[in-house]
Amino acid sequence: MYEEAAYKALSRKGVTLKKLWQKYNAMGAADGLRPLSYRQYCRRYAAWCQSPKITFHIHRYPRINLELDFAGKTLLVHDRRDSCLTTKVTVFVAALSYSDYFYCEGMAECDIRNWIRVCNNALD
Repeated sequence: MYEEAAYKALSRKGVTLKKLWQKYNAMGAADGLRPLSYRQYCRRYAAWCQSPKITFHIHRYPRINLELDFAGKTLLVHDRRDSCLTTKVTVFVAALSYSDYFYCEGMAECDIRNWIRVCNNALD
C-alpha cells in the first residue's frame, strides 16, 4: 500500500507527509479516483506506523533523554555587503524529548571540534 512507500520516502531529505499527500492526491485525480483527505491520509499512515513491526515505543523521562541531530538540509547565509559571498550552515538541534525544549545552533564547519562545542553549548 501507499503507507510503506510513504515510510520509505520520508527517510529522504526534504520529504514531508504533506508533500507525499499532494502527490497521492494528484495521482488519484489523474486516475479519476476520489483520493483521501489530508486528515484521513495522516490517520491511516499513523495507524500503519503503530503496527509492532514498524516502530517501537521509546520511554522518555524528565531530565534524562536528550536527542541530538542535524536539522536536514544546509542553509545558505548571504553576506549583505558582498552578495557573492555565501556560507553553508548546518543546523544542529538538541531536544529534551520529554519537555519539548530544544536548542539550535548553526555550524559553518561540520567537524569533531564544532560537534563537541555545540553539544557543550546545548548542555549549558
